[in-house]
Amino acid sequence: STPAETKEEEAPAEPKDTSFKVTVTAPLGLSLNIIKDGPLEIKAVTEGGNADKYNKENGGILKAGLTILEVNGQTGTSSALVDEIKKGGSVELKLMAKEP
Repeated sequence: STPAETKEEEAPAEPKDTSFKVTVTAPLGLSLNIIKDGPLEIKAVTEGGNADKYNKENGGILKAGLTILEVNGQTGTSSALVDEIKKGGSVELKLMAKEP
């Protein structure tokens, strides 16, 4: 048997971390769903905005339904994350797809 076959059979028991980071210049051009005491979600990517440009260069990874976990390394409520985005400049977003 080859080592590759053995690896495939040993699936990790814990769910893998599906989060990823992107850096986009503000204004982002994202329509956000701000849930009080809940997650900050991307509702839509505005055509022609900086997030749309980022998508065109990086395979369209920013899309509706993603949850924003952190902004510039900051965590917190939806409104706190929005405040961080509003500071402008280069914005690092840590995002995660919703569980299926």
